[in-house]
Amino acid sequence: MRLKCVGILTGNIKASADGEFAAMAVLKGWEIDLVPLKTLARIVRKVPENSQLVHTA
Repeated sequence: MRLKCVGILTGNIKASADGEFAAMAVLKGWEIDLVPLKTLARIVRKVPENSQLVHTA
């Protein structure tokens, strides 16, 4: 899990350094890819209220 987080963080930092601010780094298998934020804005994903993500936020 930590390796995935470091990979995504590295992808976001590299994208910012390259001037890509309208994209988000995602992990597809073991490859880091950039996805335009426009394509993500229309996707709604629900998280359970008792999820660790909600408690952390």
